[in-house]
Amino acid sequence: MSATLQNGIRVRLFLITLVGIAIRVAREYSSASVHKASGILETNFFLYGIVVFCSLLPYKNTWFAAIVAQISATLLGAVTLGLGVMATLRCRTQTGCIKTLPTSALTLVLMALALTLDALQTWDIYRVIRAPMFVSSATQRIRILFAWALPFGWLVNILMFADSHWEMFKFTTAHLFVDPLVILLANEREDAFVTLLIATAISMDILAWNMQTDALAQKAHVVQLGLASGALIIHMLADTPPGEAEQDGQDADDADDVEDDFEVAEAQHLRQRKSHKHKIKF
Repeated sequence: MSATLQNGIRVRLFLITLVGIAIRVAREYSSASVHKASGILETNFFLYGIVVFCSLLPYKNTWFAAIVAQISATLLGAVTLGLGVMATLRCRTQTGCIKTLPTSALTLVLMALALTLDALQTWDIYRVIRAPMFVSSATQRIRILFAWALPFGWLVNILMFADSHWEMFKFTTAHLFVDPLVILLANEREDAFVTLLIATAISMDILAWNMQTDALAQKAHVVQLGLASGALIIHMLADTPPGEAEQDGQDADDADDVEDDFEVAEAQHLRQRKSHKHKIKF
């Protein structure tokens, strides 16, 4: 159960990031009040980064820090959504707000979707804390980091295409090729080639960040640089034997057996508590 929950949390973070990017695009065409309210959600990206970092460390105590960051993101999303709804209701009869009402409503719907995902995320992290621990291998953590970096690569290239910055494509397209290759080759024991790919991506991020003029693209480059650097550190510090894949599969089976025993024992304990009756003496 723990391994499934951890993977689900990381996939949901990917979905939340995509929704956040959609909010970032839609808010540009919303009313001024919704634009200001939704801008607060940019803080959540740093909190999501903390959750990702904590989920990749092989210590159960880090999940307590993850749930604190996730609860903060959920509360911040709820406050932001409430401010956006109140601001839209107050100015819905004004001429300026009527023109931007469709995009403002779309932005609020996306914010509500992000809040729902945040609430589910908080519950799943709580379930991970209660369940037995399962630690993923170094290659799995590298694949997760580059799966996170890939949407930011698409975001940067879409921004460059929209602004007609054709000279930047020689730097920004690196992640479109490197990220899928690293995800595919991380488990193939191509250590030297994977290291070269990650180093290339980091070099391109540094060059693109220095030459970038778009504020959003600069932030995306910082995220890409952080994820790629973390993956490189994990890859270089990993000391695994050639039979890691088979051992990982065996460890995963053992972890699943332990988790199944945990669930069965917990269910039996609950049934015993429900069936226990005290005798009534007269």
